[in-house]
Amino acid sequence: MNETKDSVKFDRNLAFLKEVYPGRVYVNVAEFAAIFATTKKTVYNWIYLGKCPVKPKRVGSRPLWALTDIAKKL
Repeated sequence: MNETKDSVKFDRNLAFLKEVYPGRVYVNVAEFAAIFATTKKTVYNWIYLGKCPVKPKRVGSRPLWALTDIAKKL
C-alpha cells in the first residue's frame, strides 16, 4: 500500500514538473532554487557542502538536475 502511495505521489509530482517545464529533462540552478523555494546562493552552498536534497549531474561546470530525481524527492 505504501509503495502504491509513493508511486502516485511521484507520478503527480513528475506530471506537475513536466507541465511547468515542458519538453525539458533537466533544470538549472535558478529553476531548482525556485522549486525548493530557496535562493541560488543557498543551492550552491548545498552543493559545496554535499547537502543538496537532490544530487546534481554536472554538464561541463554547470550543475543540472533531472526532473525525475526532483519528483522522487518532493
